[in-house]
Amino acid sequence: MNKSQIPASMSVNSTNLAVNVAMNVAPNVPYLGVMLPYTPLHYLLFTALAEINATAVLVMTSANVSGMPIATEIQQIEQQFSGTIDSVLDHNRPIVHACDDSVVHYTGGKIRTLRMARGYAPYSQFGNKAETITLALGAQQKSTIGLALPQQWVLSPYIGDLNNLDTEQRYLQTVADLQALYQVTAPQVVCDKHPSYYSTAYAKQLITASETPVELLQVQHHHAHILAVMAEFNLTKPVLGFTFDGTGWGDDDTVWGGEVLLTSCQDYQRIGHLRPFRLIGGEQAIKEPARLLLAMLLECYEVDDIKSMQLSAFSTWTETHFNNLYQLWQSGSRSPYTSSIGRFIDAWACLLGLVDKVNYEGQCGLLLEQAAKQNTYYIPLSFQITAAGIIDWQPLFAHVLPLVGEIRDDRRQTWINSLAHGVLTAIAKMIATIAKQHPSHAVVLGGGVFQNRVLVDQIYHQFSGQSQPVYCGEKLPSNDGAIAAGQLWYALHYSHLHSTIESEAL
Repeated sequence: MNKSQIPASMSVNSTNLAVNVAMNVAPNVPYLGVMLPYTPLHYLLFTALAEINATAVLVMTSANVSGMPIATEIQQIEQQFSGTIDSVLDHNRPIVHACDDSVVHYTGGKIRTLRMARGYAPYSQFGNKAETITLALGAQQKSTIGLALPQQWVLSPYIGDLNNLDTEQRYLQTVADLQALYQVTAPQVVCDKHPSYYSTAYAKQLITASETPVELLQVQHHHAHILAVMAEFNLTKPVLGFTFDGTGWGDDDTVWGGEVLLTSCQDYQRIGHLRPFRLIGGEQAIKEPARLLLAMLLECYEVDDIKSMQLSAFSTWTETHFNNLYQLWQSGSRSPYTSSIGRFIDAWACLLGLVDKVNYEGQCGLLLEQAAKQNTYYIPLSFQITAAGIIDWQPLFAHVLPLVGEIRDDRRQTWINSLAHGVLTAIAKMIATIAKQHPSHAVVLGGGVFQNRVLVDQIYHQFSGQSQPVYCGEKLPSNDGAIAAGQLWYALHYSHLHSTIESEAL
């Protein structure tokens, strides 16, 4: 069963039913996840509630604290929720394989998966024969495991973010279970190139601990994003890939995330990317997007000029705090460069006053999408694309910053909505502009930024009537949940390529 997302409102309507939903259910989020009852217990609950005329809607959440894997034993429930829940209904049948609910939505004219789990996974694709059985270990966030077999390749259900011991243990169990299910031990392992990922470290542990030789392959994160889409649609010819996300280890040791890649199954050429800016304070900048906004402005303006703009994003900062961040930016200490479209979107949402501090992953993009969906007035915005392929965002700020102090309060929300829609449209137009320079290549979209419905709708609108095909994940998610599939696609063609080379040498 899956949770499909519908626009959130204060009521859920059916033919003869209107039910109010509490204000604290998904506050300030434009969508609600909705699922039909799929167990006998659900039906019993609805029957009991109907008898007392209580409700026809139940609000449910997974049995886990945020960031932790789903609990499968009563002891885990008691540990995680001690003192916060009234009662627990348990059963004496053990849960062997924990599985989240799947999440899908509709955009770009297709149903697209956001989280692949119950009812959708394990995902199998037949016909791509692996000459070497290969285990793919995915990424750090939204981790999944992949396995290439003689007649098919398989992707596990969603596991979670590998940032705590419980999820790491669930991850290791999934690796063991998947190989046991198919009665194999992979002699080849493929993982991300990020040196600090748990999955990368585990890949090296497997090789060290193995009594037989195990070959290690590593795939750059954004290359894997494009390969995942190619794997889903069985694409083997080179494509033009746009891989937009929040974070990924780049080949130049910077943080990538706004990349244009001419991509084959085995290699890629980085032909363009977002103009880099610093993450002031590293990971802290992701939690405080005002730091991202400041970093981008410091690439274009003097610090005193930025202070004189009196932007609301910096209104609570003391002079000392402002100067400390400026010195941190100047020194470059703990402030790596990034080319991430995800972080650019965070900064833009902060500029519009949509978010101050980030409380959950993807919050800035979701709030930007909500504002964009309410747009009624068109404001043209555009990136500048240099001859070297640099996607320059400075023209967007040059257009908007002079307007900030001139917008009347009674027009401010309209202005915010228009600029939210305008920047997503500008990203879509930028993709279409670059694609026109490579008309013989199919366009592939990969990375978590392409979960944004307004953006994806705009992209498909830009390509409507064009012969150039566009591919974006449908069965497999655009986010890191499909990275293992991309790693397998690389490994499948790596084995074939090297077998061909060896045969020719003989």
